[in-house]
Amino acid sequence: LCGNRICFDALGKRLTLIRGLTTIRDPRPPRLSMNLAKYFWRFLKPDRGVLFLSFIGLSAQSAFSVLLTMVPTILERNWHPGARPKLFYAIGGLLAVNLVILAVQMTVNWMMTKVTENVVRRVKLAIFKKVGNLPSEEMTFESVGKFAQRTTGDVMHLGGMVSPGILQLMFSSTQLVFMMGALFWIDYRFAWIIPLVAFLVAAIVRWVNEKVRFWSHKDQMKQEDILTQFIESIGGCRDLIASGRFNQAAEAYDVELARKQKFQIAASWWNNMGGILPTACFSCLIFGYYLFKISQSDFTDAHDVGIILSYAGNLAMAQGLALTLFKLTTDAALATPSLTELKNLLEAPEVADSQDHTVLASSEIAFNDVHFGYGGGGGDASKTKTILSNLTFRVDPGIFAAIVGQSGSGKTTLFYMLLRLLEPQSGCITLGGVELHKIPLSVLHDYIGFIPQAPFIFSGSIKQNLLMGANPDDFPPEKIDHAVKLARLEDLIAKRKDEGGLDAPVGAGGASLSAGERQRIALGRIFLRNPSIIVCDEYTANIDNATAKLIQNALKNEFAGKTRVVITHQLYTIRGADRIYVIDKGSIVEQGTHQELVSKEDGLYRETWDVQRVE
Repeated sequence: LCGNRICFDALGKRLTLIRGLTTIRDPRPPRLSMNLAKYFWRFLKPDRGVLFLSFIGLSAQSAFSVLLTMVPTILERNWHPGARPKLFYAIGGLLAVNLVILAVQMTVNWMMTKVTENVVRRVKLAIFKKVGNLPSEEMTFESVGKFAQRTTGDVMHLGGMVSPGILQLMFSSTQLVFMMGALFWIDYRFAWIIPLVAFLVAAIVRWVNEKVRFWSHKDQMKQEDILTQFIESIGGCRDLIASGRFNQAAEAYDVELARKQKFQIAASWWNNMGGILPTACFSCLIFGYYLFKISQSDFTDAHDVGIILSYAGNLAMAQGLALTLFKLTTDAALATPSLTELKNLLEAPEVADSQDHTVLASSEIAFNDVHFGYGGGGGDASKTKTILSNLTFRVDPGIFAAIVGQSGSGKTTLFYMLLRLLEPQSGCITLGGVELHKIPLSVLHDYIGFIPQAPFIFSGSIKQNLLMGANPDDFPPEKIDHAVKLARLEDLIAKRKDEGGLDAPVGAGGASLSAGERQRIALGRIFLRNPSIIVCDEYTANIDNATAKLIQNALKNEFAGKTRVVITHQLYTIRGADRIYVIDKGSIVEQGTHQELVSKEDGLYRETWDVQRVE
């Protein structure tokens, strides 16, 4: 096992580990069930009125289409020389109705396209919101390809089920009902064979769909791996090129593409079989009808030939409608793995949010006997990798506190827990005397501001990155200018004056910004928000000394009086802290001021300080 990460055991079964609980994914391809259909109905339900109107329009179109195929038979049975003058009016009426039906068809197509886009939009938004509510460990260890596949290929499959799927289902089913009525009206003696052939074809299609689901499921899983490999390789292409390993990465990518191609071809082959085999069965039915009628008729009446050809034409049309419906079941089999994975993601456990109207009395932070670890699937504690153990300490309100320790000691995990990106497995964390899980997430996140080691920078302008999704109307220009000044972003804005200054684009992922400029933007966000607690996680790791000093001065001056927590392994940055906590192997082993800790000759802090001072 590998913590909460998706991995493979010795049998090759795909495992999903969520919050320390191991569940084995069923290696068999999922089936389309009524529960699955009901689940996605919620995304379609707001447009049920449009669906009803579409059904009425398609029913009228279906009835008229069948009527047109029956015109020769109706004329043959009711024709007499005196009906000739009325024939012109009948043809004109049919033409007028046909034009109306075409207009109805265009309207229905437009409405169903709008419905499809509405459903796709709702599902994509639901996925985006879900990602924001997933536990941090779920986000950390899931592959990026999984989320990319959910919002691209899987949502496209769902859209295809809505349109043309629902459109074809409504049209073909209603027209087939009318067509069967027409066939029984023309010749009931042969029409009863059609349902028997349909049951035979249904059995064949069901068998074919099993194969389609199997290969489609394998293709989907491989697509996730390919997307992950592509995204990761593009993200690290500079390192791959500089190390001379880009060609090897391309070869490995090609191997995965070849495997996916194999799965895709197999799924496509069985998908085609889902059309060929039923067509063969219905073709045999049509030729069987010819043989039956030829053996039953002496053809002394010329009308017999017309009736036979008219019936065969209607039978061929019924064949097309039945094949369309059977093809929809195959398409559903192709889409079922995607729908199942979408449902699994949207139903995944979320971080519980309190609905209490909590008022925080102070900014005191307390960790009380907190334990946390990764793994331990199936309740086997021996497989748990302990990160935090019996972690207990308290940060008084308004002080400058520091948490120090070597890499892997649990510092960043502690940082995530304070923001409720991770939940303790035992013990509790309180803020102002209130347990974190009793504080609404919106209140908690407004109360705590953070500067991470690698700030999130997205494709947009400098101003948009400062606001980070906040409503610009909530921040008057003078407040933004003040934050820019305090974060020392004037030089960056002046340098980008020709590109718009504050509105200058930063490039994809902030490609045009240096590490120091990224951290200054993160600092500017804190000045804009003005939270009661500021937490910095290894903020000096990738920046220049000037930016590091800027943040240190801000912690000392601009943020004076607020609770400030710095998590770092570089001791020179926190010598002025009011309280320093030394963490090792997930527990607090020392605490005090800088002078108190360096005076302990056998202490871990003193040992680390001596090493860093020599360096």
